[in-house]
Amino acid sequence: MDALSAIVTLLKPQAVAAKLVHGAGRWGVRYSAFGHPSYALVLKGACWLAADGEPAQMLGTGDFVLFPATPRFTLASDPKVRQVA
Repeated sequence: MDALSAIVTLLKPQAVAAKLVHGAGRWGVRYSAFGHPSYALVLKGACWLAADGEPAQMLGTGDFVLFPATPRFTLASDPKVRQVA
């Protein structure tokens, strides 16, 4: 078991809510700050992740992001998209 898997196992995460986002064309989804741990996983394709106060990062198939305390953030087709589409 790798170090990240061991940490996640120790945390014993439980799903409170789950949401699948499908997008095509120009799109963006804005999430409010949650303050609790959460994650994002790209199952297929690519998107941009822009968390408040951080530069946008491109994510691709298989990329996983763990937020220790979820900030406001956007997932979008383009790093300039900031509004909910």
